[in-house]
Amino acid sequence: MANLLGTLRRQPSLWMAGVVLAATVLLLLGFVGRNGETAPAELASHTVTRGPFVVTQSFSGRIVPGEQVEILSPSEAAVEDIGFVFGDRVEEGQLLFRLSEADIRHRNIEARISYLQAGAAADKMQQWSTGTEMRNAKRSLEAVQAQHSEAKRRRDEGATLFARGLIPRTEMEGLESSLRQAMQGVQAAQEDLAQTRARGEGVERQVAALQHAVASDRLGEVVGEGGLITAPRAGVMVRPDASGSASKESVAIKVGAR
Repeated sequence: MANLLGTLRRQPSLWMAGVVLAATVLLLLGFVGRNGETAPAELASHTVTRGPFVVTQSFSGRIVPGEQVEILSPSEAAVEDIGFVFGDRVEEGQLLFRLSEADIRHRNIEARISYLQAGAAADKMQQWSTGTEMRNAKRSLEAVQAQHSEAKRRRDEGATLFARGLIPRTEMEGLESSLRQAMQGVQAAQEDLAQTRARGEGVERQVAALQHAVASDRLGEVVGEGGLITAPRAGVMVRPDASGSASKESVAIKVGAR
């Protein structure tokens, strides 16, 4: 024993190994029961199931829609019924507003009158070359040309008579003056005809065509009988602002409003 202790003192690593071995033996003996049997270890179990992973986080601010679709009335009419409450979710095709049938009918009539008037003006410009204005201008030119021919004939006869000394100079000068006036009338009628022809080929013709197109679009935008406005797509109804998203005042939308 003394030799063993001496050896342990000389070799500290062997001393530590011996202490660990003794502690291990004592630990094993503690698990042995009175009957010499080893006590069973208690095992813990936990069942794992598949489920959503939820992370909760708090924010402060204002919720704004990622995409907005404006609901516009194609004509000014009183609202008779509202089929939603702001903040509700609506489905595509759901009834949103029912407008006054009387107001819609009046707007429809006004739009149709404007369409017919614009169509008549456009047709008139399309047939301008054979229209009333061109015919009148041509007749005026033909009339003054006939007057000019008659004035020229009388001047030529007067020149023959004046050369023979049969008419005085004053009468001859009168015939010359009448011919000059007739020539001026022809020039004025020619200018009028050119201006009249230009009206059917220039800006007025283009304006008439554009007005007809606008009237046609306006007529197509008028709501049909019943004045029903439905949701163009599914979403949440948000009250519109009076003057942009930065405004805090909202537009009053209620039954009877326009």
